[in-house]
Amino acid sequence: MILDLSKAHMVDYYYNHMKKLYKENVTLCYTDTDSFIMHVRTDDIYRDMSLNSELYDFSNYPADHPLYTKGQKSIIGLFKDECKVHSNGEYIGLRAKMYSFITADDKETVVAKGIKTRNVRFEQYKNTLFNCSPLLSHMYTLRSFNHQIHMVKVVKSGLSPYDDKRHLLDDNVHSLAYFHRKLKEKH
Repeated sequence: MILDLSKAHMVDYYYNHMKKLYKENVTLCYTDTDSFIMHVRTDDIYRDMSLNSELYDFSNYPADHPLYTKGQKSIIGLFKDECKVHSNGEYIGLRAKMYSFITADDKETVVAKGIKTRNVRFEQYKNTLFNCSPLLSHMYTLRSFNHQIHMVKVVKSGLSPYDDKRHLLDDNVHSLAYFHRKLKEKH
């Protein structure tokens, strides 16, 4: 029930706020149960957010930021700018729970469910996507055999440009869900 309410809240925000405000100037790059990554084309995102401040929790901004306030801190249902990917930020999403971005202050975030990300960098995501060059992940893990614990080296498929849930379009940037009507029109 809670997850359904969360999804409904996210859909409502995207379609009834972001799409109404920005129309074709907003693109949804990534969604999860409680987060979005969007590409928004606007002159001043902070000005836009200030005009709709009732939707946001700005308590994580630096104290000297014009939007900073603790007045709406931790209020359920408000949106928070967690990564500040504004103006010069970059994002690469390979598939669900496998993405990376660089924020405006050049901090890298790498998410890769199922593999160790300690040595994985944004440029490797970019190379994987645009050059179709998969990356194997080597890691050590503990495994139990006959009730004895052993350290085992595991080689897994790490980064891959192939998504089993979406069809990557020819530009290597946009994708559509398999069986989307636009894919049927192409064939």
